[in-house]
Amino acid sequence: MKLFDTLVLLVSTIVCLSQAFVVVPTTAGIIKRQLQQQQQQQRQQLAPLFMGGFGASNKKTSSKNKKKNNKKKDTPTATSKIKPKAQWDRYNDDSMRDVPPVDVAVRVVVSDEEEPPRDWIPVGRVKSADNNSYTDIAVARQRALIADHVKRVAPGKVSPTDRIQWGYRNGNDDGDYWTVINAKELDAKETPPDIEKLIGFEGIPDPASGYYCKYDAGKLVNADEVNKERMEIDSDGSSGGEP
Repeated sequence: MKLFDTLVLLVSTIVCLSQAFVVVPTTAGIIKRQLQQQQQQQRQQLAPLFMGGFGASNKKTSSKNKKKNNKKKDTPTATSKIKPKAQWDRYNDDSMRDVPPVDVAVRVVVSDEEEPPRDWIPVGRVKSADNNSYTDIAVARQRALIADHVKRVAPGKVSPTDRIQWGYRNGNDDGDYWTVINAKELDAKETPPDIEKLIGFEGIPDPASGYYCKYDAGKLVNADEVNKERMEIDSDGSSGGEP
């Protein structure tokens, strides 16, 4: 009888031990998978995105915040399919080679009528087909790109809550004269269905983000444009006012 009791106790002990050893690796496997998932998410968040000379932000915005941001921005549906890289490629397309560039700038709108108007901030250039037959449309349809790029070339001069105007200046215009566009009227204006393919935008090169920078063998080849435009922005002249 004692032998039988001993055998029963031994079998029970073996069963308990086998169950314990089964649970431990299962729990460890779950923890390992969770760690792997967290590491994968971190790599996705930290990995920079590049597209043909462009840097890209890796910040993610929740759907709730996106709805709030969309309400604040004056960005019409017509500009939703406008992408910076595509418009830069169109600006540099062979069909636009002989089209003269048109300077574009933004200016903060002052609310106090007694306050002097703010200075214009150059942001880049636009081109349009048929020897710039759509200059005002080019500025209006690409104004989201222009407004976004001013944050890179003139950080701190335009805040997210500022109302801004968009303007353009032809090469033969006076240095301090800019033609202001009426974005709402231009949005309602009838245009060719593929108008985004007939216009292009090139911003002032920004080496910090890689936007609109041209490289050859790892060297920035349009650095002269960077220096020239930055000097104009930082000057005390018509384009360097603080917001």
